[in-house]
Amino acid sequence: MPRPLLDQLQGKEVEIYADGMIYRGILIEITTEGVTLRRQTGFAFVAMDRIASIRDPNAPPRPTAPRFVDPSFYNADLPQETPPAPSSPGGKKPVS
Repeated sequence: MPRPLLDQLQGKEVEIYADGMIYRGILIEITTEGVTLRRQTGFAFVAMDRIASIRDPNAPPRPTAPRFVDPSFYNADLPQETPPAPSSPGGKKPVS
């Protein structure tokens, strides 16, 4: 996220996605090392190299990429491939 957009979020409530977790709080400080949030339980520092995104929780969701796979591709009614018949161990035919 470009720095001017981050500066606009300073002092406002944000959501930070980092390491598979969501951190919510008031954005206090942004440095090259990380971001400081004020949370209900105190302050939290999230290292910049761990952050995937920072967003306003009240903003509308971003548009997703178009999906190029036709929905019929996922049709569960398509015929399923039958597994091969089991053979004897080792792949050898039994001797009669």
